[in-house]
Amino acid sequence: MEGAPGVPRPPAGVRARIEDKALRHGLAAPWWIGTTAVLAQVAAALVALAQRDALLSPALLAVAVVAAPFVVQAHVHAWVPAWVDLAAGLVGAAWIAALPVVATGLADFLPVSLAFLVAHVTAATSARVGAVAAASAIGVAVVLPGPLLGTSADPGGAVVGVLEVCLGAVIGYWFRTQMRALAAERAARSQEAERAALAERQRIAREIHDLVAHSLSVTVLHVAGARQVLLDGVADAAEGRPAALDEATREACEALADAEEVGRRAMADIRRTVGLLARGDGEGRHALPDARDLPALVAQVRAAGLPVEAAVEGDLAAVPPALGLGLYRVLQESLANAARHAPGAPVQVEVDVRRGARLRVVNEVLPGAVPGTDGSGTDGMAARVAGLGGTLRAGRRREGGVVRWVVEAEVAR
Repeated sequence: MEGAPGVPRPPAGVRARIEDKALRHGLAAPWWIGTTAVLAQVAAALVALAQRDALLSPALLAVAVVAAPFVVQAHVHAWVPAWVDLAAGLVGAAWIAALPVVATGLADFLPVSLAFLVAHVTAATSARVGAVAAASAIGVAVVLPGPLLGTSADPGGAVVGVLEVCLGAVIGYWFRTQMRALAAERAARSQEAERAALAERQRIAREIHDLVAHSLSVTVLHVAGARQVLLDGVADAAEGRPAALDEATREACEALADAEEVGRRAMADIRRTVGLLARGDGEGRHALPDARDLPALVAQVRAAGLPVEAAVEGDLAAVPPALGLGLYRVLQESLANAARHAPGAPVQVEVDVRRGARLRVVNEVLPGAVPGTDGSGTDGMAARVAGLGGTLRAGRRREGGVVRWVVEAEVAR
């Protein structure tokens, strides 16, 4: 936010800290308004000291006492209560009030300094606290000097001092109402932006459901239909005799059943993810797989007929969710590639999450197979790992006279 002309600009971090702390207390105001009030309070206190010919005396410390709460406020993250500002300001003002005014050409500037203090305290708290602050300031600036100095108060100066302090309280209260109204408006705009973002997420969720879930549903229906047609054909061919499926037909039916089950699970995952995206409230995030689901994934692929051996080092439960999801997707894609390009070939999986995360998937390359091309998803896996701050390498290697396809993903933590 732009500063006021002539007001020194503190560092950006200090400006943001001042505004953020005020906003957390329901006060939306640019940093320079409070800074200007404090600088004016300090400047008026210096003029009051000059009127008492005390600029070079120990009483100059009174100005340091007045400014101390604001200095602390600008350099710490905690909110300094308004009563600390009030107490410091009153102590500093009482110190100055105990000195006699030497220069009588101008009205005493001590009530002016206290007027800025009262305005600041009223704006930061409430009208009731502001009234207490105004009464205390009047006592220090108007009532206290007489007994301390053993002189009678100037009626005209006393009236002017009271009016100045009361004007500060009125300005502080007006400013407080404006700041609270602005804070409420900002909160309303923020809620509106959140509603708009939620509406956009819901729109995207509907698009995902319409484009992906529908196509997957049709595919699952086709797989189920193909399996049923195969079974019906065998039954018809039996012509009343006991329907004995040969080994190849039985394996085909089981493969179709497995494909149907995987498709249905994928549909359920899509629906859960779409629902999570549409809600946008963080509920149901456990629906996404993580590192703890890696053994289940290996078991699922092994049950589908792919010989997979897995070795795990480290605590999978301690892996962050984002990293765990990345490992899961990379292993899922690697096993799918192995099943597609080298069906029946042994696959070795190594997972090490003791320091960072390391995933290694190795399978033999069968004659004529061309892994890593034609939609194997290697580029997608590399992009996913890179997004986690890691690297992925994939390619052929000759190990022990056997050509193998090796996928290695490493992410440092």
